[in-house]
Parts: sequence; structure tokens; C-alpha cells
Amino acid sequence: MPQMSNLWWLPIMISTSIMLLMMKIIIFTTNMQIHKNFNKNNNNNSNSKPLKKWQW
Repeated sequence: MPQMSNLWWLPIMISTSIMLLMMKIIIFTTNMQIHKNFNKNNNNNSNSKPLKKWQW
């Protein structure tokens, strides 16, 4: 059992982890959309591999 004085950082940790998760999801979805638009504009490159930069 942790002491009560150590519980003050718990909501901070939870909120920070949620924010980081949201950032990863937003970056991943926007990157996928950009890649789809890029492939739509470049029909000769439609078989290119997806970008691995933002994939965790």
C-alpha cells in the first residue's frame, strides 16, 4: 500500500498518459490520411509501402 502523500502524482500520470495516447492516435490518423491522399495523387506510386515513421 503506498502512502497517501505519494498519491498526488497519480491523476497527473493518468492525464499525461491519456494525452500522449491521444497525440499518438491523432498523429497516426493524420499520417494515414496524408499517405492516402499522396497515393491518390500519385497513381503510379500506389504500391508504395506505408510510412513506418509514426507507427508504434
